[in-house]
Amino acid sequence: MWQQAHVSDLEEEVTAFLEAIRFVHAKGWDQVIFESDSSTLVNALSTQPHGASEFYVIVSVIKKQLSINSNFEVKFIR
Repeated sequence: MWQQAHVSDLEEEVTAFLEAIRFVHAKGWDQVIFESDSSTLVNALSTQPHGASEFYVIVSVIKKQLSINSNFEVKFIR
């Protein structure tokens, strides 16, 4: 029997954020401000990742992409 994988809302959000970074990189855009209403995501991007969950694995990939693209900025919005 096939089972659907459980993915949390936070994992979906961080995955979408990574895809957005890949999209703007593929477009060649070099000055981008990313906005998120997820304080958890924005805080995780501004601190050292701590954990082995899928969320923190993807956060580490995003942080690497942000460090390569110094003109990319992440802001929390309400």
